[in-house]
Amino acid sequence: MVSNNCMTRHRIMKKSFTLVEIMAVVIIVAILSSFGVPLYLKAVEKTSNRQAQGMIQLILTSEKMVQVESGAFLACTDTLSCATTLRVDLPVDKWEYSVATSDTTGTITALRKGTGGRKWVLEFTAATPVDQLPLCVPDTSIYCK
Repeated sequence: MVSNNCMTRHRIMKKSFTLVEIMAVVIIVAILSSFGVPLYLKAVEKTSNRQAQGMIQLILTSEKMVQVESGAFLACTDTLSCATTLRVDLPVDKWEYSVATSDTTGTITALRKGTGGRKWVLEFTAATPVDQLPLCVPDTSIYCK
């Protein structure tokens, strides 16, 4: 009977993990996370930049259509007024869009909300191709690439 009781205890103890084993797993997960999280954040910012570039190209296309119809570019001071004035659907979550114009030229700006004032800028005329990419300001930011 004694040997049977010892074997049962041995089986129960064998099924559990020691504190050292659990700590080793936690450390390994922490090390892997320290590499993964910055890469994930950079990918999120890169995707956000692509969204801003795409919206700037959409605004440019709309501005060119308005210029053909009315003979002048239209200015707007914020995302909602740009969406209304140019009749485009602009997201309002991460970027603030605006357009400053004169009769023959304009500047489209996408300003990142809440993260250091990074922005994308595209200066345009009637001859600017709609697939021209905007410039990131400041271009030294790691998120501009």
